[in-house]
Amino acid sequence: MNVDPALVRHVARLAGLRLDDDEVGRFAIELREILTHFETLSAWSRDREEPRVGYESGGAIEREDESEAPRSSEGATIGSPASERGHFRVPPAIEGR
Repeated sequence: MNVDPALVRHVARLAGLRLDDDEVGRFAIELREILTHFETLSAWSRDREEPRVGYESGGAIEREDESEAPRSSEGATIGSPASERGHFRVPPAIEGR
């Protein structure tokens, strides 16, 4: 697709952007590449291949949910870097507190 500076300036105006001449040149190249990718995608026919759903084996792998006994506060914080009385200890979010 032909992307000229006028098109880039038009798109920039629609987006509320102000571009200098160097930026218009750079964005013209990028916009051309993007539109080329879209042309490639639009040329791809969806009729050629059936959409894939699930795993290659033909279906999703499912398992039964297994419930566990709830953990105690101390058990939940056992691997944390800092804990105090069964709670996670974190640094203050506001300085001076």
